[in-house]
Formats: sequence, C-alpha cells, structure tokens
Amino acid sequence: MKTSTLYKKTSSIFLLILFFQSGFSQTTTVCWKSFASGELFTLGITSNGQLWSWGFNNFAQLGLGTQGNTSKANKSQIGTDSDWKEVEAGSEYGMAIKDNGTLWGWGANFSGMLGDGTGATRKSPVQIGTEANWSKISAGVVNTLALKSDGTLWAWGGNNEGQLGDGTNTIRAVPAQIGTDTDWAEITTGERHCLAIKTNGTLWAWGENGNGQLGLADNLFSDKNIPTQVGTASNWKLISAGRNFNLAIKNDGTLWSWGQNDFGQLGNGFSSGNFNDIPIQIGADTDWASMAAGDLHSMALKTNGTRWAWGSNGQGSSSSGSAGALGDTTKTDKNIPTQIGTDTDWEKPQTGEYFSFCMKKDGTLWSNGRNTAGELGDGTQTIRLFPILVSCPVVLTNISSNDEISGLEIYPNPVNDILMIKNTDNLSIDRISVFNFSGKRVFTVNENTNQINVEGLAKGIYVLQISSGSKNYKKKIIKL
Repeated sequence: MKTSTLYKKTSSIFLLILFFQSGFSQTTTVCWKSFASGELFTLGITSNGQLWSWGFNNFAQLGLGTQGNTSKANKSQIGTDSDWKEVEAGSEYGMAIKDNGTLWGWGANFSGMLGDGTGATRKSPVQIGTEANWSKISAGVVNTLALKSDGTLWAWGGNNEGQLGDGTNTIRAVPAQIGTDTDWAEITTGERHCLAIKTNGTLWAWGENGNGQLGLADNLFSDKNIPTQVGTASNWKLISAGRNFNLAIKNDGTLWSWGQNDFGQLGNGFSSGNFNDIPIQIGADTDWASMAAGDLHSMALKTNGTRWAWGSNGQGSSSSGSAGALGDTTKTDKNIPTQIGTDTDWEKPQTGEYFSFCMKKDGTLWSNGRNTAGELGDGTQTIRLFPILVSCPVVLTNISSNDEISGLEIYPNPVNDILMIKNTDNLSIDRISVFNFSGKRVFTVNENTNQINVEGLAKGIYVLQISSGSKNYKKKIIKL
C-alpha cells in the first residue's frame, strides 16, 4: 500500500521496506502468500506469516483493536503473531487459520458469522473454539463455511435462506457440522448461497436461488437448506461464488458459469437481465487454470499465465463504483472473457466488491478498480483502471547497527547485473553483504572492491551493507 521506503536506525537496526511501483510488469521480492478482499477492505498474509489489513473499518474488520467509519489506505499489521497460514474476508469481517490449525475471527458478528457464540463485534482476532484441525474457510456476507482436515463440512452465521445447509433456517453462532459426510474437498460462499465439491468430483449447492445461482434447473427458483447435487457430472475441480452467480472449472480445463448475468459476469456473450439456472460452458477453451467471482465481475487465469476478466467495469462513468474492476484500462463492461495486458506470469486471482487482486509467480501482488476506502493498498483512494503493485510491508531484523558511512554511492539502482560502488573518500572496504527481505544474508564479498555481480539474485528488493571497521553503510537495492 505504501509508496515510500522508510529507513530508521536505532541501537538495534530496524529496516522497514515499503516499496511501490506503478508499472504493469515490474516485480519485487516474494512477499504475499494469502490474501482476501471484502466489501471495502483487504487482508493479507506475508510470506513470513504476518497478518496485515487495510481499507474501511466500520465494523472493526481491520482487526486492529479499533472501530470507526474511517478508512486506512496504508497497511497495518494485525497483532505480532507470525504463524498465520490462510485468510478469508467476508463482507465486513475476517477469518483466518494459523499454522497449528486453529481458527480465528474478527469484525462484524451481528449474525454470528464469526462463530464465537456471542454475536458481538470483535475488534481483534479471537480464537473460535479450541479445535486445531481446520483446513479451509470461506466467508460470505452473513455466514461462514469451513472444512476440517477430516473432510467434514461446517457452517455458522445467518441462515434466512438456508445458506448454512443444516436443514433449518436458524442462525448458528458457533460452528455446526453439516451432515455426516467426510469427503468434502472445496467450498465457496456467495451473498446468501454456498457451493461445495466432494472428493469424487460431484458439485453441491444450497441457500438462496432467486437468480438460479444454485444451478438446479429449478423453474421455481426455490431455496434449498441442505446440500443438493448440481447435475450428475463428477469432474468438477474448482468453484468460486460471486454475489448471485458462480464460476467453476472442470478437470478437463473447461470454464463454466451460471446465475445472475445483468452485467455480463457469466461471460457467455449475454447480459442485461439474462441468467442461467444450470452451468453453461464459457467458450470452448480447455486451458483454464483458476478463477474468481466478484459481486458483478469475474476474473480467470489460463494455464499459460495470462489473465482474463469480464462483467461490470464502470459503464463509461467515472462515478460508477465498478470502474476499473476488470483492469483493462477502460470503463466498459464486457460480456465475454477479455485478456488483461500481455503478461504471462499470473497465478492467484481474487475479486472484491468492485475491485480485483491478483498475484504473480514472483510473489508480487497487484490490484485495480474501486479504491474509495484505500482497499487497493496503494496508499491512496484513487480508482485504478489497470493493475498496480501492492507494496510489501517487510521487516528486516537481523542486520547489526552501526554508524552510517558517508562518501559512498551505489549505482545503477535498479540493477540487472553489475552494481558499482563509487568510493569518493577512498574508504577501505572490509566486507560487502547482501540481505534479502527477511534479513537473511544471501551472499558476502570479503574484499575491497568497487563492484559486485548481482546477476544471480532473484528479482526483488535487497539491502546492501558495506562494512569498514566498526561502521556500516546500508542501501536498499532493487534487482531487476
């Protein structure tokens, strides 16, 4: 989110690298491993296990111990723990799993969607129960789904349309097991409907069905309060539920959609009130790898790493909340998959309420679309019509502290291969060290030299430390 680099020196050095680049294809050090978008906020887990948040905080969904109708465009760390594994964002709340399998929640809780049994807003993460075998979570508007490592399915929160799947319409403020099956593999939650895939490849749906989003070919569009099989196919692989529609990929790489289609979010070439109440294949391609369904727009990636999007994109008006959601630099809705840029290294798509995030193979995170609460993480509240880099909130902790040395200049920076050292004071250099973002020394040169070869380093941000006697000079470098 931040657009600057902060260097602070104390008795024990503390370097905080906050780096931002606006180019579409530039890269930085591997940083993010899990991220999720809610209505007006975003959550992310860095590769060192820290949990961060940014955006709107009216229901304490940022997890920072505070609550108010304020926006926080800059990233803030949630607590100090570094053992977070997976994070999910509901409309106005967050859920996360730690490395030890425990489940945690914070934010809005008016329908019991945190599962802590209270219904009270939680300003900081609280553990949900005592179990330590949670494996997957999916958060919606007022209800949450989760899987345990034993393959059982659990749900809690609002249930007015039967979206918990427990055969009732009763709110559950603590996790309740859905049925007795132990073969659930994938889960996803829409606005008030849910989908799941079993290990045998069958697809199941329940909850609200007013737009055919359950895919049951039900002309009555009746809600279901228990998991109901969708068709007879047994080769479903991945699923993603949007507001009132769904995307899915089969084992053969084909892409499918069904449900509401008022902005072309189904990608079938139609829009303006058209809907499908059964899964319909999108095009004829068989190389789809992953996808994400948002409120009114969709994104999918192919096996070649290209990125595609369709659905609501602003309808030509800068005042539209969905402007830039697709990331194709326009404000025009699309009703078929449209390639976004030319990059071929995308791998993890994520859609928020009128905005999008996507990770690249180098671990960098990119965002575009609505940004009224700073949910894109670029430190502003400006709409972005194309993907921009989300800076990494990285802490370097193990570089010893000493006085800074003057008279040195490092160039070029960014660098591809040879990094030059201009030593105007003819200082005697004892050692040159390079540290990665986590503070680990990646290599050392023990000689007095005016250049070092960094060609072998991976693309990203590093810290160069030059030592002379008891003094050090430290400089952030960017390897291209």
